Amino acid sequence: MRILWSARWEYDKDPEAFFKAIDVLDTKGIDFRLSVIGGGREREIMPVFEWAQDRFRKKIEHWGYLEAREKYVDVLSKADVIVSTAQHEFFGIGMLEAVAAGAYPLVPNRLVYPETLGPRQPTTLFELPTPLKELPTPLKELPTPLKELRRTSRRTSQRTGRRPRESGKDNFFYDGDENVLAERLEQLADRVDKGRIQA
Repeated sequence: MRILWSARWEYDKDPEAFFKAIDVLDTKGIDFRLSVIGGGREREIMPVFEWAQDRFRKKIEHWGYLEAREKYVDVLSKADVIVSTAQHEFFGIGMLEAVAAGAYPLVPNRLVYPETLGPRQPTTLFELPTPLKELPTPLKELPTPLKELRRTSRRTSQRTGRRPRESGKDNFFYDGDENVLAERLEQLADRVDKGRIQA
């Protein structure tokens, strides 16, 4: 399974929770490849990124900011799962781009994600033990683009030769902490192995 984390390398994206979940997967011996793209100011990189780059060096496919748009799109199109652990998110364009490219989203059950990816599904959304204050107003006027993203994803897979994935009534959200996230990733890894995962 190819796991993607695409965000600014800053505290409000909670990379520590993400890397704790990845550490659980690795400790369990789950087979995965990791791409952590995005970035931050060189002198202000959080120590957890240095730790993770060393800890998962044998699993890493891509690391850091991708200068070329073509390379960015290529990384998105090869991802099986894109994960967010954000504490703060206004729109999540990187998440939507990855879903449009065919990645399965696994996101917090809060912030903008229920509005952009569909209605709340309590069994798969996650809430951190001490979540930040929710956005003050629901984004009711924001259209839900998931159906169009799915159509785009199918067209992309037909054009690129990526295998079409089984459509399903899956939930993109999870409730809990990094251990719950790790458990969901483990379930998705099993489904990727069986060819049954689709955004």
